[in-house]
Amino acid sequence: MKKKIFIILTIVLLITGIILAIILIPKNTTAPEILGVWWWNDKLDTNTYMDFAKQNSVTEIYYCSSKFDNDTSSFITTAKNNDISVYWLAGEYQWLDDNSNLISKIEKYITYQDTYQNSSYNGIHLDIEPHQNPDFDIRRSDLILSLIQLANTLNTTYPDIEFHYDIPFWLDDEILYNGIIKPAYQHMIDIADRVFVMSYRDTSEKIEEVALDELNYAKSQNKPIMLCVETYSTEGDKVSFMEEGNIAMMSEITKLQKKYMNDIGFAIHHIKSWKELKD
Repeated sequence: MKKKIFIILTIVLLITGIILAIILIPKNTTAPEILGVWWWNDKLDTNTYMDFAKQNSVTEIYYCSSKFDNDTSSFITTAKNNDISVYWLAGEYQWLDDNSNLISKIEKYITYQDTYQNSSYNGIHLDIEPHQNPDFDIRRSDLILSLIQLANTLNTTYPDIEFHYDIPFWLDDEILYNGIIKPAYQHMIDIADRVFVMSYRDTSEKIEEVALDELNYAKSQNKPIMLCVETYSTEGDKVSFMEEGNIAMMSEITKLQKKYMNDIGFAIHHIKSWKELKD
């Protein structure tokens, strides 16, 4: 009798597990070949959030930390053991007026890379947003030009480092740089190893629409490009997937993945609010 009850319970649990899997796994979704996530807080529990990243097919982490020590090495080792690359993440709009602090940090980064060669970063991911400057409205062109100049300076000074840059989708101001006038996003795509377009919208159609110029230009220059989505916003429903949830977000990403195949990658901002999204 006990044996029969055990068998029945086992079958019930198996069926329940299958039903839950069908309900919870997003339908018609495939993981992008490149899926990145911002990791802004180095105080988050590494194992908890790394497991979440692995379960959601993350391939890259942009990790913000002021540490360049054994803790960093341990984090990167854990990520790489999960087949996830790690880029050092940093960003302050003040660096557009004075980059000395950034240069100091990059020098520490280089020392770390030389010291911890078995757990080194894959490159540097910079989130330097000119529009965060309180004087952006009156210094718009000047600050955008400073971003372009900074990107070029870093490439020239540190040619062996891979540099990524986040840019807003509206960065189409016509900027004169090196004797050439063209949209700022084109200058950034020319210079950067990879550009991340903050195409923060909550449908595949709108994500593509706001980033279409950048997509077309990157393709014409044979440069890699990433489309990015947001998981938290106070700017209204259309900006993030906070209201729609994780399944809806991955479904919209999948639509773009199927259209563009491996011509583009995707990144999600950011791991803590992503993990807190509803299914």
